[in-house]
Amino acid sequence: MTSNNELNLAYNFVRFTDKSLFLTGKAGTGKTTFLKKVVNEVNKRAVVVAPTGVAAINAGGVTIHSFFQMPFGPIIPGQNFHDKEKAHKVTKKKIDMIRALDLVIIDEISMVRADLLDGIDQVLQKYRRNKKPFGGVQMLMIGDLQQLAPVARPEEWSMLQQYYDTPYFFSAQSFHRSEAISIALTQVFRQTDHYFLSILEEIRNNTITTNTLNQINERFDSSFSEGENEGYITLTTHNASANSINMRRLEKIRKAEYTFTAKITGKFPEQNFPTEENLILKEGAQVMFVKNDPSPDKQFYNGKIGIISRIEDDIVYVNCEGDASEISCERLEWENKRYDIDERSAEMTEQVIGTFSQFPLRLAWAITIHKSQGLTFDKVIIDAEMAFAHGQTYVALSRCSTLEGIVLSSRIDKHAIICDRPVAEFTKNIELNPPTRAMLEASKRAYQLDILIELFDFNPLEKAFFYTKRFIRNAPAQISGDLYEAIEKIENSAIKQIVSVGLKFSAELKSRIQGETDAEQDPLILERLKKSAGYFTELLEKEIEKPFEEATWATDNTTVKTQMRNRVAEISSIIICKKAELDSLKSGFSIQKMLDARAKSLFDKQNVKKKQEKDLKTENPELYRTLVKWRSQKAKELDVPLYFVASNKLLVIITNELPVEKHHLLSLPGLGKTRVEKFGVEIIDHVENFCQKSGISPGETPLKKKKTKPEKGNSAMQSLDLFKKGLGIEEIALARELSPSTICSHLAQHIGSGEVKLKDLVEDDKVALITKFLKHKPQATLSEAKSALTDDISYEDIRFVFAANRTESN
Repeated sequence: MTSNNELNLAYNFVRFTDKSLFLTGKAGTGKTTFLKKVVNEVNKRAVVVAPTGVAAINAGGVTIHSFFQMPFGPIIPGQNFHDKEKAHKVTKKKIDMIRALDLVIIDEISMVRADLLDGIDQVLQKYRRNKKPFGGVQMLMIGDLQQLAPVARPEEWSMLQQYYDTPYFFSAQSFHRSEAISIALTQVFRQTDHYFLSILEEIRNNTITTNTLNQINERFDSSFSEGENEGYITLTTHNASANSINMRRLEKIRKAEYTFTAKITGKFPEQNFPTEENLILKEGAQVMFVKNDPSPDKQFYNGKIGIISRIEDDIVYVNCEGDASEISCERLEWENKRYDIDERSAEMTEQVIGTFSQFPLRLAWAITIHKSQGLTFDKVIIDAEMAFAHGQTYVALSRCSTLEGIVLSSRIDKHAIICDRPVAEFTKNIELNPPTRAMLEASKRAYQLDILIELFDFNPLEKAFFYTKRFIRNAPAQISGDLYEAIEKIENSAIKQIVSVGLKFSAELKSRIQGETDAEQDPLILERLKKSAGYFTELLEKEIEKPFEEATWATDNTTVKTQMRNRVAEISSIIICKKAELDSLKSGFSIQKMLDARAKSLFDKQNVKKKQEKDLKTENPELYRTLVKWRSQKAKELDVPLYFVASNKLLVIITNELPVEKHHLLSLPGLGKTRVEKFGVEIIDHVENFCQKSGISPGETPLKKKKTKPEKGNSAMQSLDLFKKGLGIEEIALARELSPSTICSHLAQHIGSGEVKLKDLVEDDKVALITKFLKHKPQATLSEAKSALTDDISYEDIRFVFAANRTESN
């Protein structure tokens, strides 16, 4: 890549800072070459995305919609599209990939609509759990706003215009929040004719004069015959025109027709085909190469024009003007890729999911202006009379390397030069306010400080513990063990300490990393970081991780278990990530080492898995494990939930009480007559076998109490008593031989009296959603509420909130 100050500055911003960057420039200023240099040389976990399939294939990346699983159509700011449609739900592997990202490169940004960029921002923030613009990921946006514009149909724009000033990406809310810097490349490599460059500049800036327009129209030649002048390619505004010209010219050649069918493997969508699937060629046909020569000879490039001299043995020979010999062209392969991540190294990898093998040629008497973007021709015929979109005339003219190589088949009217005023103003502002070397150095220091401040910010860990404790508290009858108490103890001591000390150390770093201080080189800062790493690591391991690992929890509710596992895994992941980053400081501080440590910690699944679930603490753990295994087998055999056989709490009681008599079993909370009749014999067998094997005495049978029928109206009180003892709704129903809905109605009565708290039955976020619905529809029925709310909210949840609201109203 030819060196210049602008490109070097842009490269250093990408490499050494986390500042988002918009790189623009006239056609031929080296934007595509810069993209390849960043991908090959900058040591950041990056993905390349583009708005269309063809653009993505050309850039060596994937489409924006496929990587971020975006919906097609307008994206309204704040719309949670990933939760609404199954098609857009993101897999765990994709989430891991998103969390590991350091850099997102968007090519052809001029075609990206503002709402799509905000959608990317929303996805990154959500799955990285980071409220910074783009979730803290650096964005490199490359493109020329004076070229092709985003598509905004009238019906779409009518929905979006209340949120955006223009459809262009620079109107996106996320772009403004990111405070992205913009660099305009000015050195043109495609054209060297300064007069022609000045003409293109006037068109770009929407300042074209009558004199300049007259100069352009001097290239109009009504007598020019495309058939008599080989080597010219016609640029049209529509596909139909280009296809018509190509087929008409091909039919005039009175020679044998050859049809070459592409070889396609795996997934390669038709809209991404780089050339025709069934390519029809003849000797004497004008063709264009559509791929760069991958061989060391570099005989052709994307956009090179030539004439087919002969076709022999599945080889097409092409003569190009100025070449000493013909080019022998064979089939080449294009790859359709998707991104993956190596869980060992945490490096982004590319996985080929499909290939397209065909001759890298297409008929080239005509091509659309849209498809010509990024190409350079020596001779072009332009019909811009029907230019229909912003930037089309500029793209067409700037495809040619010289003004003399252009022939106009129709005069260019000033109305054909469509340039949006907001684009011109935005571009002009970029050129007038270029970033400086001083801004680069300041951004580099800010990046170092941000990385370190984030490391010593333990608020995310504090929040994870808080929300896990609240989740356990809101479902006390469903989660057993001592994890709640362990978290409470950790919060009251170690968490307070680590958060407080972390804030103080961050303040110290802010005072030290000032002026021209380089944290990666300053010996005093490096020594302080090394010592702090030892202190925080010891505090994390001994006072937080160890008691957290030793705590127990269990639940027989599948849904609650999944939610609980996710919360526990989140705490473990934060601890593992902090420890990995702190460990990287022991050998000195560098941003690259920190990013590597962070990314690799995301895939330390083995350690996270170990912390998922542990046996509850009982006096006889061996018997507990035996009973857990028996319960699982029994539930599978009967095809019923685990709690239908026995709850975790009940198993703990059995292992402590060691009942070997039916009357003893009946006295235990949660074991009704029906359950004892079904499972009592097997439970007693397991207890007796354990006692005999262990040489211990079974539990004593309590005195049998005469069972009395509950007084009328006292049934709800009995359900309340069992609930206060820690039994869940299903457990109470089984113990009392009543339906769960009856138990729910009993507990709903006691919400009104204040003896049962709503938070003990329904999670806070569900309460908020149901309450919000009730404010809008206070007279709604249970059925109306259920159909209006999300699937994870049950009838019981709604009934309890309704009861609480009635109490408040009264």
